[in-house]
Amino acid sequence: MSYKGENFVRKKYGAIIVGIEKNGNLDVGGLDSLEKKILASRDVIYVYIGQVRCYIGQTKKFEERHKRHIYKKGRLLAEKYQKVVILYGELVDKNLDYLEKRLITLFNVDNGGKKNKKKIVIENRNEGNHSNNLEDMKVLDSQVIVPFWENELFNLRMC
Repeated sequence: MSYKGENFVRKKYGAIIVGIEKNGNLDVGGLDSLEKKILASRDVIYVYIGQVRCYIGQTKKFEERHKRHIYKKGRLLAEKYQKVVILYGELVDKNLDYLEKRLITLFNVDNGGKKNKKKIVIENRNEGNHSNNLEDMKVLDSQVIVPFWENELFNLRMC
């Protein structure tokens, strides 16, 4: 997914999908310089995606965080997950706790009780961090969570 110019960085929300190589490294060959900059230095929510499992996290510098995941889990990371979806944007900045918790909750609820649906194992050990920033919940849900869920995650058959 490529966007050019200032609007790319100032979007309310955007998503970048990145493959994970067999050694656990990110496959950034198809990304442009702005996308690489977002991975290196932007507040983001990330969703590791595998065939039957996912992990949702947040960080201020995804490249560094991904390297720590590789260091802790090594090849296991690449065996579990084939790609990662990065959520970023104006509405993502400073709302990481709420967005992470909301996505974890939605994945857990969506995976409960549907008989003909592929079950996804959520590998988070907790339900995310508590957020006191409740004034923007409706805006975040309508302008970030819903379109991210319907456009990016649904297209990857994750929900």
